[in-house]
Amino acid sequence: MILSPQSVLMAPIHELEARPSIRASRIPMGTLDEVKREHILRALQASGWIVGGPNGAAELLGVKRTSLYKDAKTEYSETHPGLQ
Repeated sequence: MILSPQSVLMAPIHELEARPSIRASRIPMGTLDEVKREHILRALQASGWIVGGPNGAAELLGVKRTSLYKDAKTEYSETHPGLQ
């Protein structure tokens, strides 16, 4: 619905110009899996590589400890074998 106090809609031309698409912009974008992996990695680093508990990465991310532990064990166990 478009509301206008006059019978003719007057819109500023600059507001009607097309915006550049996301693909056309220079914003670096990763895949969803890459972004998820980076987000988990940052949470693990912030928690001192502790997955569960009151200050663990799972709490920081708002996810279940068991779900995060499974992902972390698969992705990071080689570089951080002492995941807790």
